[in-house]
Amino acid sequence: MRAHYGKKLAITLGGLCSLTATFALAGAWTGRETIGRITVRADQTISIVSHSGTWPNPDACDNASRIILLPPGAPGAILSFEQVYALLLQAHASRRPVMVFVEGCTLFGDETFPILEEAAFLY
Repeated sequence: MRAHYGKKLAITLGGLCSLTATFALAGAWTGRETIGRITVRADQTISIVSHSGTWPNPDACDNASRIILLPPGAPGAILSFEQVYALLLQAHASRRPVMVFVEGCTLFGDETFPILEEAAFLY
């Protein structure tokens, strides 16, 4: 009888761990956002602030007031860095909305912020 309960407990815990791992890898697309400010640091890390003041924060980073586009060569950086950066600059200059996909967190200063993975220019 005890083996039966142990098996049920193992299955339940395995399911919960799988569910937790799925949520830990969650990403999210924004709705239509207009870029308020783009800041480029000396190491080419780019921070983007929206006019609304917050971005999605699916991975529970410390702060979602900005999203971070990691520079080429940084762990977690995307291969399309230059294209995404150009898209963001064009959207900001033309005051057109964008949608972005954020996933994961990165340390920026003393806090963690969502990492920008993809971007789409909206017309």
